[in-house]
Amino acid sequence: MVANVAAYQFKNRRIVILCQLVGSVLFAVNMFMLDALMGGLLNVVGIVRAIVYINKDRLKIPVKLVNGIFMALYLASYALIFAVFKKEPTAFNLLIEILPLIGMGAMTVGLSMKDSRAIRICGFINSPCWLIYNCFVFSLGGIFCETFGIISVISAYIRLDMKNGKENNEDENGIS
Repeated sequence: MVANVAAYQFKNRRIVILCQLVGSVLFAVNMFMLDALMGGLLNVVGIVRAIVYINKDRLKIPVKLVNGIFMALYLASYALIFAVFKKEPTAFNLLIEILPLIGMGAMTVGLSMKDSRAIRICGFINSPCWLIYNCFVFSLGGIFCETFGIISVISAYIRLDMKNGKENNEDENGIS
């Protein structure tokens, strides 16, 4: 939880992604322990996503291709929940299970951008989607994480983006 909340406070994109990686590892375990399979699967994909985006310059894979692959993995996870893991496809379940997919999609777009401001903007979509999902799967850690995450993204946006402007965003010194 601390890693995910702190991630929004950094200007350095690499540090933001490393924080996201730590958070994804721990929340994957949390979600699987709660039998919240969609959350668990998406966090496993989130681990891979963080590793890819940390190394994206070395990998030299087109960003649109990488984003497309991750979006396909999110959609496959959604289908698996109903087809393989036999979650009943009621209107309610279809809606609740798609929320973290929307959040992960938004965060994937943010992480693929060159600056940390984009990550914070996508956090305005990611955290509320995950908060609602966490309420329904009763992940107390997730509820606290996303509640503090929303506060963190708002404060970081005000502190780093509105106050300083976008041109100061890619300071390599880390947190300001």
